Amino acid sequence: MNNLSFSELCCLFCCPPCPGKIASKLAFLPPDPTYTLMCDESGSRWTLHLSERADWQYSSREKDAIECFMTRTSKGNRIACMFVRCSPNAKYTLLFSHGNAVDLGQMSSFYIGLGSRINCNIFSYDYSGYGASSGKPTEKNLYADIEAAWLALRTRYGIRPENVIIYGQSIGTVPSVDLAARYESAAVILHSPLTSGMRVAFPDTKKTYCFDAFPNIDKISKITSPVLIIHGTEDEVIDFSHGLALFERCQRPVEPLWVEGAGHNDVELYGQYLERLKQFVSQELKRNFRLKEDSHSNPNDIIPFSNTLLVRLSSLLSFLILDIKNNGSNKYPRTKVNKILKDKYPRTKVNKILKGLCFGDIRLKLMQPKNGNSHHSSGYVPGKVVPLRPPPPPKSQASAKFTSIRQEAQASFGFSSEEQQVQRERQKQKRHKNTFICFAITSFSFFVALAVILGISSKYAPDENCPDQNPRLRNWDPGQDSAKQVVIKEGDMFRLTSDATVNSIVIQDGGLLVFGDDKDGSRNITLRTHYILIKDGGALHIGAEKCRYKSKATIALYGKSDEGESMPTFGKKFIGVEAGGTLELHGTQKASWTLLVRTLNSSGLTFGSYAFKKDFSRGLNVRVIDQDTAKILEIERFDTHEFQNESRRLQKFLRDQDPGRIVAIAVGDSAVKSLLQGTIQMIQDRLGSKLIQGLGYRQAWALVGVIDGGSTSCNESVRNYENHSSGGKALAQREFYTVDGQKFSVTAYSEWKEGISFSGFWVEAIDGVKLHLLDDVSSWEPGDQIVVASTDYSMYQAEEFTLLPCPECSRFQVKVKEMPQFLHMGEIIDGVDMRAEVGILTQNIVVRGEMEDSCYAENQCQFFDYDTFGGHVMIKKNFTSVHLSHVELKHMGQQHLGRYPVHFHLCGDVDYKGGYRHATFVDGLSIHHSFSRCITVHGTNGLLIKDTVGFDTLGHCFFLEDGIEQRNTLFHNLGLLTKPGTLLPTDRNNSMCITMREKVFGNYIPVPATDCMAVSTFWIAHPNNNLINNAAAGSQDAGIWYLFHKEPTGESSGLQLLAKPELTPLGIFYNNRVHSSFKAGLFIDKGVKTTNASAADPREYLCLDNSARFRPHQDGDPEKPRVAALIDRLIAFKNNDNGAWVRGGDIVVQNSAFADNGIGLTFASDGSFPSDEGSSQEVSESLFVGESRNYGFQGGQNKYVGTGGIDLKPRTLPRNRTFPIRGFQIYDGPIHLTRCTFQKYVPTLDRYTSAIGFLMKNSWQITPRNNISFVKFGPHVSLNVFFGKPGPWFEDCELDGDKNSIFHDIDGSVTGYKDAYVGRMDNYLIRHPSCINVTKWNAVVCSGSYAQVYVQTWSTPNLTMTITRDEYPDYPMVLRGINQKAAFSQYQPVIMLEKGYTIHWNGPAPKIAFLYLINFNKNDWIRVGLCYPPNTSFQVTFGFLQRHNGSLSKMEEYEPVHSLEELQKQQSERKFYFDSSTGLLFLYLKAKSHRDGHSYCSSQGCERVKIQAATDSKDISNCMAKAYPRYYRKPSALKSMPSMLKGLCQGCGTRQVVFTSDPHISYLPVQFRSPSQAEIQRGDASVISINGTDFPLRSVGVLLLIVDACSVPFRLTEKKIFSFTDVSRMEEYLKTSIPPRSVVLLSTRGQIKQFNISDSLVPLGLAKPANLYNKGSTIFLGFNGNFKPSWTKLYTSPARQGLGLLEQFIPLQLDEYGCHRADTIRRRDLELLKQTSKAH
Repeated sequence: MNNLSFSELCCLFCCPPCPGKIASKLAFLPPDPTYTLMCDESGSRWTLHLSERADWQYSSREKDAIECFMTRTSKGNRIACMFVRCSPNAKYTLLFSHGNAVDLGQMSSFYIGLGSRINCNIFSYDYSGYGASSGKPTEKNLYADIEAAWLALRTRYGIRPENVIIYGQSIGTVPSVDLAARYESAAVILHSPLTSGMRVAFPDTKKTYCFDAFPNIDKISKITSPVLIIHGTEDEVIDFSHGLALFERCQRPVEPLWVEGAGHNDVELYGQYLERLKQFVSQELKRNFRLKEDSHSNPNDIIPFSNTLLVRLSSLLSFLILDIKNNGSNKYPRTKVNKILKDKYPRTKVNKILKGLCFGDIRLKLMQPKNGNSHHSSGYVPGKVVPLRPPPPPKSQASAKFTSIRQEAQASFGFSSEEQQVQRERQKQKRHKNTFICFAITSFSFFVALAVILGISSKYAPDENCPDQNPRLRNWDPGQDSAKQVVIKEGDMFRLTSDATVNSIVIQDGGLLVFGDDKDGSRNITLRTHYILIKDGGALHIGAEKCRYKSKATIALYGKSDEGESMPTFGKKFIGVEAGGTLELHGTQKASWTLLVRTLNSSGLTFGSYAFKKDFSRGLNVRVIDQDTAKILEIERFDTHEFQNESRRLQKFLRDQDPGRIVAIAVGDSAVKSLLQGTIQMIQDRLGSKLIQGLGYRQAWALVGVIDGGSTSCNESVRNYENHSSGGKALAQREFYTVDGQKFSVTAYSEWKEGISFSGFWVEAIDGVKLHLLDDVSSWEPGDQIVVASTDYSMYQAEEFTLLPCPECSRFQVKVKEMPQFLHMGEIIDGVDMRAEVGILTQNIVVRGEMEDSCYAENQCQFFDYDTFGGHVMIKKNFTSVHLSHVELKHMGQQHLGRYPVHFHLCGDVDYKGGYRHATFVDGLSIHHSFSRCITVHGTNGLLIKDTVGFDTLGHCFFLEDGIEQRNTLFHNLGLLTKPGTLLPTDRNNSMCITMREKVFGNYIPVPATDCMAVSTFWIAHPNNNLINNAAAGSQDAGIWYLFHKEPTGESSGLQLLAKPELTPLGIFYNNRVHSSFKAGLFIDKGVKTTNASAADPREYLCLDNSARFRPHQDGDPEKPRVAALIDRLIAFKNNDNGAWVRGGDIVVQNSAFADNGIGLTFASDGSFPSDEGSSQEVSESLFVGESRNYGFQGGQNKYVGTGGIDLKPRTLPRNRTFPIRGFQIYDGPIHLTRCTFQKYVPTLDRYTSAIGFLMKNSWQITPRNNISFVKFGPHVSLNVFFGKPGPWFEDCELDGDKNSIFHDIDGSVTGYKDAYVGRMDNYLIRHPSCINVTKWNAVVCSGSYAQVYVQTWSTPNLTMTITRDEYPDYPMVLRGINQKAAFSQYQPVIMLEKGYTIHWNGPAPKIAFLYLINFNKNDWIRVGLCYPPNTSFQVTFGFLQRHNGSLSKMEEYEPVHSLEELQKQQSERKFYFDSSTGLLFLYLKAKSHRDGHSYCSSQGCERVKIQAATDSKDISNCMAKAYPRYYRKPSALKSMPSMLKGLCQGCGTRQVVFTSDPHISYLPVQFRSPSQAEIQRGDASVISINGTDFPLRSVGVLLLIVDACSVPFRLTEKKIFSFTDVSRMEEYLKTSIPPRSVVLLSTRGQIKQFNISDSLVPLGLAKPANLYNKGSTIFLGFNGNFKPSWTKLYTSPARQGLGLLEQFIPLQLDEYGCHRADTIRRRDLELLKQTSKAH
C-alpha cells in the first residue's frame, strides 16, 4: 500500500500511538525537495536553486521572473512561496495550490508555461513539510498554509482580492475551497476536486459525518465567487462524480470542463484545458464577474474541522481508502456520463452540463495525441504544460520510473504510446490486486487504534484548543531578575509556570510564550517586565477563544518615564505587536455590562440611611421606624426627667403606635425623675423592656424594640453613671428586613463622656446591598469590582463596588460591600429607559501599569497630582493575529501621543479585506483608571470592538483618530467617567486649553469653547463606522461625537480618500444611549483644524474647527443623490445642554427618546444659503420629556439644584433655575417634526419651559419650510412652543434669527389651526388682519404662503437693513445682518408672498447688491423697493447662479419703465422702475423655475438679481418718510385663516409608549391612580390602567387584575373586586386561584384599618409579610411563578393620603417566567452585527 511494507504499517500504528502522526504519514507523502532557497545577508532576498529532478525547461531569463521567499503561518511553520511574473500586463494572479507529491521546484516550469499562455501571473506555495517549508503536512496546516499565502499575496504585492483567482488541483482543492469560502476573489478554479474523504472511499455516502475529512462538499456552497470545475471523466483517483456533485452545490458555477477520457493526472494534455482557461480568464471574468465587497460571506459561518482523536482516525481511514482506490475500474463513456447526469440532476440542468463536455475534437498541436488516442506526447512532465519550445531530450531512453498514485503520477515519459499502454494496464492489475488487502489492513488498524485511544483519551489526551497543552512546550521559569533581557526565538516554545520579573521580552522568529493554566484555575502568575515585543512570527498566548484561561494571569509593566531605554515607535512600558506577531489573550467569559432593574438608593435604603447624634437632649429621645421600608416615621423627645406631662405624652404616643413598628429609645442626660409608673408599664408591655423599671439617675439606657413584639424582639442596654462619665456606651441594636429584602439595622445609644451626655441613632443597610440586574451575571464572582453609572447630570456620581458572596442571590442579582453614596435609577421613567449601566471591572487576565505614588517628571503634573505614566498596548500593521477578549487593563495609557491602553496603529484593513481569515476583534475588555483613552483605532479599518467597558479615563475613550478609519464596528460597549486630558486640544478642559499654548502661533490665546472642550466617550472621526447598542454614560463634554475631517490628519496626513468624510453616508447607528454629559449626549457637527498654526490662523493643529458640514451623498459623490443618515433608537437623558445636537443635511432621527436634557434635540442645517444647496432633517416616532420623575440626587459635582416638574419638587437641574428648558429646538432648517410626543414641560416662576423652541441669540436665517405635523402634547405641557422674550438667556432677543423664527403647522396639531404658520408675535412681515396672537407663546398664528429673500451687499460693513411691508409701515423689521466683519453683509428675512416691501439702510446705499429668491416655487413673487439717493443710475441683471462652480447662465438685463403702473403690468418681464421722488428702486422678484425637493434654489440654479448702483452720495439711504403713506396698502389676507380644530388630534404622537435599550423585550405599561381621602370624597376613582385601558374602582375595596405574563399584546385573564370585609376570601383567592405565569395588580380605594393579606403576598414577590394597618392606599405588583422578578413592589401611604400617580413597565414573555414561545425573538441588533461584521 503506497509502497509501504507491512512492517512500516505496523510501526505507523504502534510507535507511537498518535493518530495525528499516523494521518500525516499516510495522507501526505512529500517528495524529496527539488530545490533550495538561499537568503542573502540582508535577510530580505532569496535565491532559488533547482536540482536536476526539478526538470527546469526554460532558460535563466525565465527563471529571473521567479521570486521566492519564506513566510510564517499561524501555526508557526515557515513555508516557501513563489511568485511567477508571467506577463507584464496580467490583470489576474492565480493563487495555485498544487497536487500531492510535487513541490515548487517541479512545478516551476509548469507555472511559466501556464501563466504565459493564459496571461496571468502565478503565486504558489509549498505545504508544510514540502520542499523548503518547515513543519509537517496536516489538514490543519493546509488551511494555515494557504491563509499565510493569501496574506503574503495581499500585503507583499498589494494584489486586491478582485484580481486573485484561487486555483486548486487535486489535494490542493481542499485549502482552495476553504479559503474561497471565507474570502471573495475574482474566481475559483477546482481541478480534479474531491467532495470529501469519506465520499472518495464510499461513493454511496450521502451526508457528511462528524469524522469526515476535507468536507469540500459542505464548504463550496459558501463560495460567492464564480467557480470553474475541471474534471476528467476517467479519473482513477477521484471519481468524476465528485466534480459533478461540487458543480451542483456551487452558488455561482460557470460552464464546467468535463474532459472525456482524461484521468487524474493528464487533464493538462488535452487541448480544451488551455482553451477553457483562456476563455474563462480573458472573456468571462471580464464580461460577467466583478467583486462585490458587500456580498462577502461570513467567516463566522465556517465551522473549523474538529481536532478530536476520533476525527483524526477517520481522516486517516479516508485517506487510506483514497490512496488505494482503483483508478481504472470505473469508466465513463459518453453514455454513462449522460446516465449519471440524468440521475443526479434535473432535466433543466443536463443541457447546461453537457455543453461542457468535449470529446477530443479540440487539441493543441504541440500536445495532440498520436493516432487519435489519449497517450501523452514525449517530453510531458505530469503537472506541467508542455513548453512552447521543444523540451530537452530525455536523459535515459525507454525508461520510466512510476511512483504511487499518491505522488500524483509524477514520472519521466520516454515510452512509445504502445509501451505506455502496457505499463498502464500493469498498474491497473496491480492496484486491483492490492485493493482489498489494503482496505482490510486499514479497517483493522482503524478499529484497533480507536479502541485503544478511546480507552485512554479521556485521561491523557490534551485539549488541542488549549495553547498551554501543546506537547512541544517546555516549562519556563526565568526567576526574578530585573536585568535579564529575554529573547524567545525560533525553537523556543515556553510555558510560563510561575511568577517572574525580567527587564524585557522579545518574542520573534517563531518563538512562543504561553502562560500555564490549570483546569481548576488555581494558578496565579504575574510576569513583570518593562516591555514585551512580539514580531516576525513570534507569539504570546494566554488562553484561546476555544479554551479560555481559567487561572489568574497578570502582566505588570513597570518603569518610570525618566528612566531606562525608550524603544523606537513603542517607547516604554508596553506590549508591542509588529509585523508577523501574534497576541492572543482570552480570559474567562464574563457578562461585560448590564442595566439595573431596580433603583439603587443612596445608602441602600429607599428613604436613605439615618444618623443622629446630640449632646444633652435631656429625657427620652424616641424614633419610630417603618419596619417595611426603614423610613423614619416620627422623631420625638420626651423630657421625662423634668415634666410628668411629658411622661403621659410618651405613654399615649406608644399606645397609638401600630403593631410591628420599630421603636428606638435613648436617654439624654437623665430621664427618670418624672417618669411615671404607667409609662414604665407601657414601655414594658408594648416594647418588652426589662431594664426600664430599675433605671436610675443619669444612667445611660438605650432600647430597640418592636411594638407588641414582646421581650424577644427587644434589645436594650444600660450603663451606670460614674463621676460625669458612664461605664461605656449603652448600645442597643436590632436587625430587620424591608419588604424588598434589604437587611438593615436600627441602633440606639446613650453615654456620658467627659461630663457630657450623648445620645444618638443609626438606621443603615447592613451585610451588603443587593443589586437587581437585567442580564444573567452568574459569571461575576465575589471579590470582583463593578461600576454603576450615574443617572443624573453629573458623571461623577458613578460609583465602584466590590461584590460579596451572596448564596441567596439569583443569577440576576449581586450583593455589594460598599454603601451607595448616590441614587442610581433602575426604572423606566415616563417611558424612557433611565436604568443605570453596571459594568464589570475585574477579569482574570490583567495587564496593568505599575505606578508611582505621585506625579513626577514631565507628566503634566501641573494638571494631575498622580502618576499618569501607565503601560500601553500597541499593534502595528501586518501582524499575524491579534484577538483580545475578557482582559482587564488597569493603569494603562500615558499622557503622550500614541500611548494608549489598546492602540491599533496604522494597521489598515484588519478583517477579510486585509487577508485575515479570522477578523481582528477586542471583546469583553475592562479598561479602567486609564491615563489616556480606552481604545484607539488609528488608520485601521474593519475592527470589531465589542462588550468593552471603559471607565475613568483621561481624554476621548473610544477614539477613531485620523479621519480615515472606516468599517469599524462598536457593539455593546460602555464608556463612563470620561475626563479631560492634555494630548489634543479637543481633549482639554478650560484651564488646560488656556495654559497649553506651545503649539499656537504667536501670542494667540485659545478660546476654550470653540478650540477645545470636546472630550467624548466615543470620538468618531469618520461616518462610515457602525455603532450598535453602545452606552456613553458620562463624559465631560459629549457622549458620542461625530466629526468630519476635511482631509486625513496625523500620521495619515497626505493620504487620499475616495470620498470626503462629510460626504460619506453614515454607517449603522442603532440603539445607543447617551447621558450624564455636559455639552451633548450625541453631537454631530464640526471638524478639526488640518493645518499647522500660522499667522493666518494661529490656532493649534487639530483644535476644533467649525468648517465641516455633514451632507452625505451616495458613494460620497456630491453629484449623486443625497443619502439620509439614520439615527435609529437613541436614548438621551440627563445631559446638561443637549440630548443631541445634529447639524447636517438629510439626517433622520427616529424611534428615539429625550428626557431631562437642557434641550432635548437641536437640528441645525448643514449650512445656510448660499453655502448649502438645501436639505432636510426629520425626527419622527420619538418621545420628549421635559422634567421626569427622575428627580436626581444632590452631590457628585452636580452644579444646579432647584424646584421643577409637574409637582414642583426639589430636583437637580441641567443649568441654573432660569434656563429655558426645551424639548425640540429649531436652529434654521428646514426640519420636519412628525409623530412625536411631548410630556411634562411645565414653566416655573423662574424659567420658560417649552416643548418646542428656537435657538437663542440666533443671528442666522430660519426657513419657513420648517414644518410640524402629528405631534401630541401631554396634559402637563403648558407651552407647546415659545418664541423667547427679553431676559435671562434670551438677552434682548433682537438678532435676525430671533425675529424671523417660523414654522409650518401642517395639520394643526400644535396650534389647532390646520395649514397655519407660526411666527413671533411682533413679526409683521408675515401677518395679515386675521392672524391670531398667542400671547403666552409670544407667537402669532397666520395663514399664507411664505419664502425668503437673501440680500447680499458688498463693501458695506456693519450696515443695518430695514425691511417694511407696505401693509404695516409702522412695524418695520430691522436686521443687523450676518458676518458683520466679512467683505459683504447678508440678510435673510422671511416674507409673505405676493406682497410689496421696501428696503432701507442705516448708511449709504450699497453700490452692489444681490437679491436671491430663496424657497420660491415657480411663479411665486414679491415686489421690492430699495432705497437709493435720487441721482442714482442702475444696471440691473438677472441670471441663474450655479453654486458648485460659480458660473452664471441665462443672464438677462433689466430695462427701466416710467411708472409703477407700467411695472405692475409687466411684472413677469425684466423691468425696473426708479421713483426718484422717493428714492425707491422697484422691481418684481418672480421665480421662473421649480425647486427640487428641499433645495433653496430652482432646478436651473439660484435665481439672482444683481443691482449695481452708481451714485456719489454718501447720505443715509432711508426712504421711510417719503415711501409712506404713499405706498401704503391696506392689510389683506390672501389666504383665509382656517377654523380651529375641534377635539384632540387623532393618531398624533408617537405610536411607541416605551423606549428602552432592550427593544426586543415587550414592556407592558401599567399606571395606578390612587386618590387620597379628600379626592375619594370628591368621587375620584382608583384606577389601574393597562396599556392605555382603564379599569376603575369606584367603591371602597380592592381591585385585583390578573394579566397573562406570556401574552403580547397583554391578555387580562381575571378582574376581581373585593370589599374590605372579604379579606379572607381574597386571601384564599391569592393563594389558590391565580394561574401560573401571571402578573398580579392590586389597588385599594378607601381607608384601610387592617388588611391581613400580607402572608399571601409573599409568594407573589414580597420578601416578608408587610404591615398593612391604618393605610390610606395600598398598591401591589406581583408575579405568580417560580421566578421572582425585580419589578414586584408594594406601595403604601399613611392614613387619609393617596399615592397619586404611579407608573410601572412590566416586561412580558421572559424566558424566566417559563413562557413557551412559538417563534424566536428577533434581535435587530444581532442582525445588524452580522450584517456589518461578516468577517468577525
